[in-house]
Amino acid sequence: MWDVIGIGESSVDEVYRVPGALGPNVKLRVSSRHIRYGGQVATTLATCASLGLRAAFVGTAGDDDHAYGLCQALETRGVDTTRLIRRSARHRRAIVLVNEQTGDRTVLWERDAQLSLNPDEVPRDIIEHGQSGYLVHDTTQMALQIVAHYRWPNRRAAMHSAARQRASEYSA
Repeated sequence: MWDVIGIGESSVDEVYRVPGALGPNVKLRVSSRHIRYGGQVATTLATCASLGLRAAFVGTAGDDDHAYGLCQALETRGVDTTRLIRRSARHRRAIVLVNEQTGDRTVLWERDAQLSLNPDEVPRDIIEHGQSGYLVHDTTQMALQIVAHYRWPNRRAAMHSAARQRASEYSA
């Protein structure tokens, strides 16, 4: 059913461009503000879908407007979000302040602990129905647990670089 299955997090970034550097007691005018939907797994899936692959996203999402905007953006790009678990929390977000002169950035982030996904919340059928069996995840511990638990032929896992080396022993 799917070519790529992404399990993990997503985020909503509020990107503010400012004309100078931050510092103590500095007041800066905002030059522009943009909402950007993504996160490692969500961005990977959107890219895969744009290349014609069937992609599904498993994870958690908040119940706020940003989470709904994220889902709409992914669905518009062809990513199946029907397996996202909604939690009563603000969706993971970051405020990114970009200095227009230097390109330097400052990131302020927040993530509600209620948005954590446990391995037992990953539906077995979504992994079993993946065609090529590519699984994308962004946290080392959970990725290793999932790869070890779902050991079928032709299944591969692509994970955050910290997990790749340790996960190679679990690849079928």
